Amino acid sequence: MSLHEELVAKLDHLVGLLAELEQTRPASLEEYLEKSVTRRNAERLTQLIVQCGGDLCTLVVSERPEIPAPDTLYEAFLQAAAAAAIPRGLAAQLAQWAKTRNVLVHEYNHLEDESMYATIEPVLGQFSQLAQHVRRFLVSQSAADERESKPNEREPLA
Repeated sequence: MSLHEELVAKLDHLVGLLAELEQTRPASLEEYLEKSVTRRNAERLTQLIVQCGGDLCTLVVSERPEIPAPDTLYEAFLQAAAAAAIPRGLAAQLAQWAKTRNVLVHEYNHLEDESMYATIEPVLGQFSQLAQHVRRFLVSQSAADERESKPNEREPLA
């Protein structure tokens, strides 16, 4: 699988995870608090979305050999901005989700249910923006690759 194909597959996976969270998100805090399965679903999807977003950014950075590969999930988002794939402000917002992901994965400390519920909307919004920007980046990279692969055609002399 080419790097471009990997990027497209990872982007599709992220979009699918976002759609799943959108479809299963509770309508209210009360509904969220009522069922543990609803809470665990939101937590797990948030974890997967953040991880997938970071993986996507790492792949984007690998398209740009002049930019150092990220060592952490946090760095992956920031390096994607350095690769001009996403705006710096969005990268800074996304990088903050690395901490939430780590708390969810390793259960370092308990997340308050109300706080976790409040993260659903920002996760959907920010990671949807990431998907849009990466899609544009892929289109621009494909156009650049196409331009590079065409031979220089000279105008005939009159």
